Amino acid sequence: MNAEELEKKWLNNTLSEDEKRQFNDLEDAEYKQFIVDASARFKSSNFSRPSGFERFNKAYKTRGKNPENAIGWKSALRVAAMVILSLGIYYSIVFNPATTIETDIGEKRTVSLPDNSIVTLNAVSEIEFKAEDWEEKRTLQLDGEAYFKVNKGSTFQVTTDEGMVKVLGTEFSVKARPGFFQVACFEGKVEVVHDYKNHILIGGQTFKLSKNKYEEGHTSQKIPAWTKNMSIFDATPVHEVLAELKRQYQIEITHDIDASRLFSGAFVHNNLENALISIVEPMNLTYEIKASNLIEIHEKKD
Repeated sequence: MNAEELEKKWLNNTLSEDEKRQFNDLEDAEYKQFIVDASARFKSSNFSRPSGFERFNKAYKTRGKNPENAIGWKSALRVAAMVILSLGIYYSIVFNPATTIETDIGEKRTVSLPDNSIVTLNAVSEIEFKAEDWEEKRTLQLDGEAYFKVNKGSTFQVTTDEGMVKVLGTEFSVKARPGFFQVACFEGKVEVVHDYKNHILIGGQTFKLSKNKYEEGHTSQKIPAWTKNMSIFDATPVHEVLAELKRQYQIEITHDIDASRLFSGAFVHNNLENALISIVEPMNLTYEIKASNLIEIHEKKD
């Protein structure tokens, strides 16, 4: 069977196993397969593979008639490949854009994902995902803190700069702030991946990473306390506690304390003075409200 007949049967997907081997032995088989495979990635309704391929095939067959065009043909093929890749990127951006949802200082927001899984964002947090291919790939990017109630289905994945969390169907929370990463599983099972290490959590277990040290613990909470306007901390550096206070209230904080000290306790999100007292008194600190949004925290003087 000659090359042209093999090409026609290849296009119609009617090659036998022996004919496939003959086609793969053709000098230009790899080039043709690359172009067709690349073009198949596009979903635009007005894209026609057969007619486009025929034009390509005709041009390809004439490449050898003029020796001076041999090098030019290879360059053109490379350009064509670059164009296809560029179009793929363009398609991804224009026809499958990412959905971004974010919250401001003191704001919490609950949203429904394409599969009706529920995400509640804490203050100053952001998620990003692609709705177009959500059914095939339930993956989102998180910057901040969120509580998830995931419907059963394919693997659900939350990626952050600090680590990744995988689940099949469960309730859990993730906090990913600079230098601080915490996961709490409230129901079901989750897999936490950090620094190429896997940690399996079941309902009631927690994972915390701070200053490149991690520890596993337990929680008796059924849902995150912050969804009920209270932040709870267990042996957490004071700088992270104060950072969370700033996320819940429109304030600036200055201090002259050792911010690496560990704090265990809680503060409310609806009363700034009560929140400040809850933090400073157990740690033998004091505070001053210098302006409507400026707080100074100091060590208590004897």
